[in-house]
Amino acid sequence: MTTARHTIHQTSVIAALLDGVYDGETTVGSLRRRGDFGIGTFEGLDGELILLDDICYRIRDDGTATVA
Repeated sequence: MTTARHTIHQTSVIAALLDGVYDGETTVGSLRRRGDFGIGTFEGLDGELILLDDICYRIRDDGTATVA
């Protein structure tokens, strides 16, 4: 599947996090098929997600970054 340029895809909303919905159903692979740039969080709030130039990074609470 090719993503059209200037397309926005939203998987969830901040209201879900505020309501305590921390379980996800979206994989990193699924996100990468939809675009190459974005932000979010991992299931169970297990780090911040940064998708940049088609590489997905997990930023931990201690500041370490790894490729997810």
